[in-house]
Amino acid sequence: MSKNLPKILIALCLGLCLLAAVQWVREAGLREQVGKLTADVHERDRKLQDVESRLKQWDSEITRLDLRVKELKAAESTNNAAVATANAAKRRTEQELDQARRQINGYKEAVEVQNGNIRSQNEAIAKLNDAVKQQNELVKKLGDERVSLAEQLNARTTEYNAVVEKFNALAKQIEQATAKKE
Repeated sequence: MSKNLPKILIALCLGLCLLAAVQWVREAGLREQVGKLTADVHERDRKLQDVESRLKQWDSEITRLDLRVKELKAAESTNNAAVATANAAKRRTEQELDQARRQINGYKEAVEVQNGNIRSQNEAIAKLNDAVKQQNELVKKLGDERVSLAEQLNARTTEYNAVVEKFNALAKQIEQATAKKE
């Protein structure tokens, strides 16, 4: 029996070495996957920051355009008052009336152009909001995947620790059995 004991111990050591090598290769693959996922998350975060930056720019542009619309509406109300005055002064001259009408039409065209710009900008902002929502969903999905991988890694580590405890227990039993026979 004592001749077989070293062979058994050598076989067990080789088995443990093989197990450690397999575990190391598997963990290296997992670390690589985690690194790739982390890089993806950082890239998505950078893109999200770019989108947020553009969104802030659009917000300031909308604010500027809102102020411009208010100015144009104020000008329009002023022009409407001018039209009322021109209608009251119609008896005075037809020439002044024609000039006031041309001026009002110019303002209305400017308002329509601004409204068209605002509509197109609102559509662009809606598209940006959709893109932000998609990015948020993607970031959440990547986070969930990372949590899942971490749980799998913890489970494998627990299994590995259990195997090591069993091996240590067997090694103690073999030592005790050897000590009793000697």
